[in-house]
Amino acid sequence: MLSLGARRRPEGHADRIGRGVAAAYSEHGGTVLNFAYRFVGDAQAAEDLTQEAFTRLVRDWASLGENGPRNARAWLLAVTRNLALDHIARRGTVVRGLPEVPRRPSPTTPDTCAERNETSDLLDAAVRELPPDLRAAVILCAIEGLSYKEAAAVCGCSFKALSSRLGRARQRLRDQVGPLVLGEES
Repeated sequence: MLSLGARRRPEGHADRIGRGVAAAYSEHGGTVLNFAYRFVGDAQAAEDLTQEAFTRLVRDWASLGENGPRNARAWLLAVTRNLALDHIARRGTVVRGLPEVPRRPSPTTPDTCAERNETSDLLDAAVRELPPDLRAAVILCAIEGLSYKEAAAVCGCSFKALSSRLGRARQRLRDQVGPLVLGEES
């Protein structure tokens, strides 16, 4: 006999949740992991944050509607962003100084491919040094390819606020990395 407070779930409810979460993981797991890693800069922490985001998806599935969240990617990224902010507040972000990059080689040298890798590493390091609100905006829009509307929903801000954050982030990245990438001296 059920207690008065218990609700009887229809048969197959757990199976539906399991299939829904598996589908969400298959479709968005890589995006969530990549976002977490770029946000906190630590592979192990990113894996832990991703696991916790999907654990919360399982836990909250029923409260999100019969078929889970309407936009699973946005929901998972918002949860991951909040978990990452908590992680940073507890442990601090893994911020590494900008690596030393030699002067830009000529485009005709065989080092062009290595230079692109160094530039990518330099940009990744610079993004990790951005404040969390700017970092999230850059990662979501420029790296993960979310629309401004989706990214604003993930960040819990308006479209206009997100646009402003992106503008400030781009300016900081230009100021910080531009001279090194463009081969200009300080």
